[in-house]
Amino acid sequence: MVGNPTTDWREDTANYDIGICNNYIYHTGYEYPTAVSVYVSMADGLNVKNNLIKESAYTAISAGWGWLPATYDYGEKINVRNAEIAYNLIEDFMQVSYDGAAIYVLGGNCAESYKECFNEIHDNFAVKSSETSTKMGYYLDGSASHWHVYNNVISGSAYPVYSQYNTPGENSYNNLIEKNYSTEAFPGGNESFDRNVVVKECFTEPTLEALYKKYPNAKSIEENAGLLK
Repeated sequence: MVGNPTTDWREDTANYDIGICNNYIYHTGYEYPTAVSVYVSMADGLNVKNNLIKESAYTAISAGWGWLPATYDYGEKINVRNAEIAYNLIEDFMQVSYDGAAIYVLGGNCAESYKECFNEIHDNFAVKSSETSTKMGYYLDGSASHWHVYNNVISGSAYPVYSQYNTPGENSYNNLIEKNYSTEAFPGGNESFDRNVVVKECFTEPTLEALYKKYPNAKSIEENAGLLK
């Protein structure tokens, strides 16, 4: 856990250049089921890479905080900036809790007028083999903004990629979601051109084997995720 939930960026509690990489994290949150395996609140500069995370009662990786769209320009204040969540291998997340994800981000990162995606979620592999509670795979919740979500694989999640779009005042914006792979269908409704939320080129096959056969890149994502060899 890095940082605490807070509504505003404060220099006296600031988090800079955080790296959480190449860790094996196992069986978290079962005594306290809202505990996240890897949690980072507001941060300027973040790398969460090459972790192997197994059996999370709740969410495996969570970044950001705050539930309202940001009114500040890029650089004035920070929720999450220059973040890369990549090459993580996540197995059996959301084993107890329901409303969470393999990777979960929230909070506006700068004003809606700034369109560039400066945070990335890419090349992660998440699989849920059991029939226990699940909801989202990659989850952009309340006002999450300026994320590029691409080249990820998800299996066993009812909503492979979910971008908050139906709660007034908590809509995500300025996100690009593309080239993701899933064994479940990508639900409609996530895309919103009014808020510059674009979903394109996401691919579905009924099993991982079928995904690998039709889209060899999905197999490559699995092979390159997790602990550094």
